[in-house]
Amino acid sequence: MSAPSFPILRLPSKALHATLQTFDFVDLMSFSLISPTSVRPLNTGAASVYVILDNVITIVAGFVIFYLNPPSDQIDRIKVFPQCRWLNESFSVKKCVENLLVALDLQEVEKLVISKEHVDCDELKGFKFKMITMNVKNLKMFDLYYRDAKEISIADRAIFGEQSRALFSENLDCLEFLAECVIGLDDIIASNAIKTNIARPFSFSNLNLFLRHFINGSNPSLKEMNIAMEEGTFENYEKVLLNGINYRTSNFSRIYADGSSSNGLEFQQNDRTNVIVFVDPIRRWFYLTTYSFSHHCSCT
Repeated sequence: MSAPSFPILRLPSKALHATLQTFDFVDLMSFSLISPTSVRPLNTGAASVYVILDNVITIVAGFVIFYLNPPSDQIDRIKVFPQCRWLNESFSVKKCVENLLVALDLQEVEKLVISKEHVDCDELKGFKFKMITMNVKNLKMFDLYYRDAKEISIADRAIFGEQSRALFSENLDCLEFLAECVIGLDDIIASNAIKTNIARPFSFSNLNLFLRHFINGSNPSLKEMNIAMEEGTFENYEKVLLNGINYRTSNFSRIYADGSSSNGLEFQQNDRTNVIVFVDPIRRWFYLTTYSFSHHCSCT
């Protein structure tokens, strides 16, 4: 004999609030899909909302994972943990995201990840995204959502189509190219992002050419850049990296997670903006940051 249902939503507000305070975070997030405003006053703590478009559409709120109406042949392949919840066709992607954002008092989706080439979902149009990560070539989804993002991460150059220069010229907070993405010197010179991350290795000579353009005013919005370096000798690397550039050793150093550090090399752009570059020979990464005289730079 099954237990009678408990009409929790019919409780007076104080009684409902007291009842919800006994819920753990997983159950609160599940309840928020039904009544997000009831959860919002509970100060559930900092949490972000992620949406993953793959074989199964997944929504993540904090550490809680919601799978939306997965195909029957996918259910057994998905790892199920206590923090996972299955949602049937009565729950739409749009409504789930809306309710979670309200419950967590958020204004935007932290990240939209597109990991299937032929996935199709137009329910997220109108949401604000902090970051969009394109792990595959899905031109339709990219064109539908990239203009609503502040940060874009791309694994396949083919996603640019014929609009590569339009994408590079977008006023983005961050533009990231994963290691699989083939890009060249002309591409990074055309970027207008505040921060650029490039995981595909570059040579010191190519970076020297970039720095010469940067000194003369290319990439006017750029404040920070991180680029992987090609394998090879790093001995006296500055002779190639800063060839033809008037530089000096900076008073700033960069400290890494393992406690090691490297000294910065500093020079100025033509508008007298200060530029500091660092090279980590162990991890083979190049770092660039800018600052003005009125800004106290902390590069550690």
